[in-house]
Amino acid sequence: MKLYVSAGASSQAPHIAFREAGIEIDLISVDLRKQVTSEGQDFTSLNPFGYVPLLEFDDGATLREVTAILLFAADMGSNAMLAPIRGTLERFRLIEWLNFLSSEMHQGVKSLVRANLTEEIDRARLRLEKRFAWIDLQLFARPFLLGRNYSVADIYLWVMSNWFQAAWGDSVFNLGVDLMGFENIHRWHDGIAGREAVQAAVDFERRLILPAH
Repeated sequence: MKLYVSAGASSQAPHIAFREAGIEIDLISVDLRKQVTSEGQDFTSLNPFGYVPLLEFDDGATLREVTAILLFAADMGSNAMLAPIRGTLERFRLIEWLNFLSSEMHQGVKSLVRANLTEEIDRARLRLEKRFAWIDLQLFARPFLLGRNYSVADIYLWVMSNWFQAAWGDSVFNLGVDLMGFENIHRWHDGIAGREAVQAAVDFERRLILPAH
């Protein structure tokens, strides 16, 4: 399998998940501005929408959405419990979190990046700050988003949080939302940052050119 990634982008989440799950994959970097892979291939021939991540199977089939690839990694992995058992309420809690992170947080980031007018920027930032404040409350008495168990939802949020707090990673994006005041998120973030799989993924991506979101 091949996972197409671009440093610091949302593709870092499945990159980490595959490492956590103990699944070996080929990592192919993509220059999102030029839409060319490190192998010299036109990336739009693989994903006509031109964004990462993209997971390509040996038979040529692909998955291209973050949440789908995260669940695939969690279910296929043999060395980590990154998702609750199918059919349980906790499994649906995970899906709920992934949908929230994709629709409310990730899309919120895109709205902020694309905003032009001052009032649009302020409105997008305020919306994200309110959601981070809510997440901070959820982490008050629990180590991870689902409670005691680390999951792919934590991985997804961890990657996005780095876009706001450059001090936590190699991100050069300045989105104007300060997360340092959220003590529970700060504790949670530091714990995940120390994981071996996370450090390995970050080290790998330090060698790649940072793209736009």
